[in-house]
Amino acid sequence: MAGTKEIRDILNLVAKLRESIQISKADDGKITLNDWPNFIDDIMAILPAVQDADKAYDEFLDIDQDELIALFDEFFPEVDVSNEDKAKTIRSTAFYTIMAASNWVKLFTFKKPE
Repeated sequence: MAGTKEIRDILNLVAKLRESIQISKADDGKITLNDWPNFIDDIMAILPAVQDADKAYDEFLDIDQDELIALFDEFFPEVDVSNEDKAKTIRSTAFYTIMAASNWVKLFTFKKPE
């Protein structure tokens, strides 16, 4: 088992962004420049989320049912569904967020061919 540290870092960024968006939209239904303080913690979560995105993919390939359920319970504690649905949901969420993080790394580390 590879563990879930890198997956957890990526999901943590997504959870922080989701919370910041909800907080920002709570007062007037939109996000404006006045909401920037809500996103400070999110900025600090970007580096841990993307710096080892390739390792997160390896973790994803080795993840088991119990780890999927534990991740779901950590990041979606308010949702009450079957363990099978938890595993399916977190598997797809983790996959797409890992791919997005990996693409961010590729985008920002791309070097022009010489």
